[in-house]
Amino acid sequence: MRVGARLLAVQDDAFAAVWIEPAGRLEPWLLRGDGVRLGKPLKPDFEAALAHDGVAWLLGSGSLPQRCAVARLDLARGRAEVQARPGWYAAIAEVLGAAPNIEGAARHGGALWLTHRGAGTSASALLRMAPGALEHAVPAIESCTRCDLGSLDGVPLHFTDAAAGPSALWFLAAAECTPDAIADGPVTGSVLGRIESDGARWVPVLEADGQRSRAKFEGLVVEEGGASAWLLSDPDDAAAAARLCRVRLRGFG
Repeated sequence: MRVGARLLAVQDDAFAAVWIEPAGRLEPWLLRGDGVRLGKPLKPDFEAALAHDGVAWLLGSGSLPQRCAVARLDLARGRAEVQARPGWYAAIAEVLGAAPNIEGAARHGGALWLTHRGAGTSASALLRMAPGALEHAVPAIESCTRCDLGSLDGVPLHFTDAAAGPSALWFLAAAECTPDAIADGPVTGSVLGRIESDGARWVPVLEADGQRSRAKFEGLVVEEGGASAWLLSDPDDAAAAARLCRVRLRGFG
């Protein structure tokens, strides 16, 4: 997410985040304990983030009980509070009819939007909530829309992030061959798109040489004006570094 001139990147396998300065300097922010990397059974799985009125919110995916936590970050004081929210995620699970896998959050058009990432033939979903839903123990869910995003090389696309942009709700989606929300699998590519009145519209993410990227992008910030965006990859490999990429947005008119 963007906060002023800086970007705040969130780790899914640690209680930690990192500020990214315009010049590229990194400044860690420990949310709890020593910020050490945790394995799949213990990680908080923070996958969605948004900032509003001096507060940043980090949302666990909700895909396992230990991933049903929300972190509230006081940006002015540099303080973080991690809160277990089992009731909050239970309300989402009831609407979805399955365990949630929240991968994106954004405020747009007077509402809070969450993207639920499906897997395989299980559809992704777009949830609309009251704007203050994060302040309450149980959220007011206004609607839930199942989303068929298509596929890349026969692998279904599913949401990996959401962001507010100029007059539109934008999203990332990846084509990952995995049967569920826990297991990692081969990735055939990622797309960047926006939600429009007649559905979702997207274009594949391309590398600098014009070839389709095979990276799984899970972080999105759309710049003012909607001409460019920042993408952050997740290689699903502790030995591999994430990539922060700036891309030009084309093909949206």
